[in-house]
Amino acid sequence: MADSSIIRQGFLVKKGHVRHNWRTRWFTLNKQELRYYRNREDRTPAGAINLARATLTCLTMDDYKKPWVIQIRLENGHEYLIQAPDLTVRDEWKTAIEDVVRSLERLEFSPDRSTMKLIGGDSLATTTTKRDIVHAMQDRSGGVRLLEFKCKGERQNIKYFSGSAILDWLISWSFCSSRRDALKFVSSLLRQSYFHPVRIDFNKGQCINLKDNKAYNKEVADTDDAYYIFVCFAPGEENDVFGNSDGESDSESDDDILSSRMPTVHVNTNPGDPKVLKQGFLRKKGHLRHNWRPRLFVLREKQEHIFYYRGSKQMSKPLGTIPLRGLSVLALDNEGDAEPRLLSLTSPPATNGSSEAITTPRSKRSSKLLKLKVNRILLTTTTGGRIMLEAATSDDRDSWVAEINIASKMISR
Repeated sequence: MADSSIIRQGFLVKKGHVRHNWRTRWFTLNKQELRYYRNREDRTPAGAINLARATLTCLTMDDYKKPWVIQIRLENGHEYLIQAPDLTVRDEWKTAIEDVVRSLERLEFSPDRSTMKLIGGDSLATTTTKRDIVHAMQDRSGGVRLLEFKCKGERQNIKYFSGSAILDWLISWSFCSSRRDALKFVSSLLRQSYFHPVRIDFNKGQCINLKDNKAYNKEVADTDDAYYIFVCFAPGEENDVFGNSDGESDSESDDDILSSRMPTVHVNTNPGDPKVLKQGFLRKKGHLRHNWRPRLFVLREKQEHIFYYRGSKQMSKPLGTIPLRGLSVLALDNEGDAEPRLLSLTSPPATNGSSEAITTPRSKRSSKLLKLKVNRILLTTTTGGRIMLEAATSDDRDSWVAEINIASKMISR
């Protein structure tokens, strides 16, 4: 039964604190913390991240050598690094975690999905959300002037801004018509925890969060020495406001799965690469040991094979390929369907495409096992070879089945 308290869940890659290797973990987000598990089926989390007064930074490739990494920095200076499989999934997690952080600091909190009428003029559409404006503040070319500070013991610099700078920005971009209106508006963002007031000790190399100090949380100070940091900093994103303006280990357990889904994006950024029709992390059953390992599968336009890669090493040489020409694709609904097919991997492929053609009796299987839902895909090649894959959700499985069928038919013409 699904836990109603869970806001979001899925597979992400987390950097370890001791060995500093990257491991796939199942993450669940509730209204107070972000928990992670070694396996999806585990009931006891391997750890939990208390999100009260946490700050988020979406690291760029300039900041870190891996893409789509979210840095979560706690009040005590402890930091976590988690990696999503692509930009869209990263942004979904970033937004969900940001909402939890802000709701934990609820001061006149209002849902972001509601419309907002801008203060001091109508230069921008009234449907623009506060989050849109905060993202515009972080724009690389037209955002608020950010300063950088190196905290003692921290790897990445902290990016901060002054109270006077953010007021100047609102007026210069005509979000507000007067400094009074700008102060009123930006103070509402402060109370709703879009950013935190901080005190920076330049001599000691310390950045102290003043979120709990009520004297700093009512109104933004219009001075050059009043400093603030974004609760969620995501530079380099395209904003509607401006228009178009470590080592890794492959020793995961067999039950580890990477991300639940990925949209259509390129594995690498070479201009000459064929267009990616679909890519995502699926579990693949091994041919020899029959264990399940997470693999990144990539389906490209006008290529005769599906490529799969190890873990999150998305720039490396593929581990293997699956020929698309004449490939048969079958979606399996539950464990009772999947297991008999695994027991007859050497039998010839079905000729009529029906699941009954390769189904064996289930009388010896328990009713409980028959009800166990899986999201597996059986691929059968023209030579009779069979590959068993497993998706995280039924929607993801069905999407893969549809895309592979289309690609196979195009290649087989």
